[in-house]
Formats: sequence, C-alpha cells, structure tokens
Amino acid sequence: TSFFLSKQLKISDEIIGMLSSISQTLGALFYTFAYTVSLFCIGPLLTIFTCAETISTKSLMTKLVPKTELSQIAAVFGIAEIMVSLVFGLMYNGLYEITINILPGAFYLITFVFIAPTIPLFLWLYMKRTNNYEYLNETNILPYEKSPKLKSKTLSSSNYGTIEEPLQN
Repeated sequence: TSFFLSKQLKISDEIIGMLSSISQTLGALFYTFAYTVSLFCIGPLLTIFTCAETISTKSLMTKLVPKTELSQIAAVFGIAEIMVSLVFGLMYNGLYEITINILPGAFYLITFVFIAPTIPLFLWLYMKRTNNYEYLNETNILPYEKSPKLKSKTLSSSNYGTIEEPLQN
C-alpha cells in the first residue's frame, strides 16, 4: 500500500502516516465494539493502511535527520520497537484479563489512546513542510535540487528545516 500511495498517487509521507493512524484508530474502535464473527471479518477493511505508518515514519526520519546521524536514529528506532512490543504485550494481556467479562475488546482501546495523538502530529508535519516550501518559493530560495542556478554552502535534503542563504554569483 505504501508503494502505491507514494509512488503511483504521489501522496506525501505525512499524509500516508495520517491515513494509517486514522485507519488504526477506526479499526481499534471497531474491534472494541465488534460482537460477532462477521463484524470481525469486516474489520480488516478499516485497518488496511495500518502497516503504512511504519514505512512512512521511517521515510520521514530519513528526510528530517542529517545523513551522518541516520545510523544512530535507526538504532534508537530498533530499540524502541522492541521495548514497545514488550510493554504493550503486557498491557494488552493485563487489560484483557481484567475486562474479559465486561467488554472483551477493551484492550483495543489502548491502541486507540496511543495512536490517535499521532494524527495531529502527522498533520502538523505536513503543514510545516508545505508552509516552509511556500515561503521558500515566495522568496526564491529553493533547495538546490529544485533550483540548480542557485548555489549554497550546504545542500539540505530536508523540507522542514531552514536552508542557508544561497551564494549569489
């Protein structure tokens, strides 16, 4: 899904991440209150974009972090993924054990609580990137890749940060 959305439809990583977060939150709410097997079979239609969040987050990471620090950030991501699986596994099991007689799907609410705040974060990243690009376009200071006639001391591959003043010939 990520390849199709980003390469074929040209949707930005931030929007893909936001779609994935929305998909996960809707799916979590749906699974929480699903009471028949047929409803559980419909659930995957809501969560079809779930896997795209990991890919879009890592893609955004490579755009935001300087190339010299990518290996360090990748290591932090790897450790965080392991820790999250350990902690959330225990949380899911504990909540399921407590609520099995009341609301068996209550443990899906953990997913909702932790994923829902990422929707505005992806939206904020998208707005920051588009506003920064509009500012750069208005002032005729575009990244070197977009405007080859301008030369800069350093080339920035990030659309989020500031770009040094170009050297005028």
